[in-house]
Amino acid sequence: MAPTTGAATPTPTPTQTAMPPLCVGDCGGTQTVAVNDVITLSNIALGTAQAAECPRGIPNGAEVNVALIIQAVNHALNGCSSG
Repeated sequence: MAPTTGAATPTPTPTQTAMPPLCVGDCGGTQTVAVNDVITLSNIALGTAQAAECPRGIPNGAEVNVALIIQAVNHALNGCSSG
């Protein structure tokens, strides 16, 4: 029988699960933007809804304004991977 060297078995390094990229306008986190998401963003911009109603569709620190709503509409029309 061969002598043991006392070497430890390597432990695999845990890897983080990659989060899907943020899809502006995707309030539900489904990687799609629906008409109701755009309406929610419009209501947030008008002040009749809170940003908390779209927790996954607004980038951190972003203001919900016309530019963000246009980006959300583009995602609704072309998909979230369109940029």
